[in-house]
Amino acid sequence: MVATPEFTTPEEFAAHMGWSTRRIRQIAREHGACRIVGNRMVLTKEDIDVIMEAARPKPTKPKEMRESPASVTLEEYELKKLLDRLEALETPPSRKKRKLR
Repeated sequence: MVATPEFTTPEEFAAHMGWSTRRIRQIAREHGACRIVGNRMVLTKEDIDVIMEAARPKPTKPKEMRESPASVTLEEYELKKLLDRLEALETPPSRKKRKLR
C-alpha cells in the first residue's frame, strides 16, 4: 500500500503521510497495530496496512435507518423509499390551496 521500509517509527510514518504523530500512535494502539518495547513504538508494513485501513472513512447509514431496527438492510430501506415515492405519485394532490406567507 505505502512505500515504507521494513520497520518505521510513528514519527517517520506521520511525516511521510502529513498526519499527526499522536493520531498515528492512537490508531496503532486502538487496533494493536504496533510493537512497543519500553517507551518505543515501531510499525511494520502489516501495522501500517492496518492503520491505513482504520483511517478509511466509514459510510454512515441514512438517519431513518439509524433509528430503525438493526435487521433492516440497505436494500430494504432503498426499496421502501422507492415505494413511498411511487405511492406519493399515485396519490392525487390535495385540493386545498396553500397560503402564501
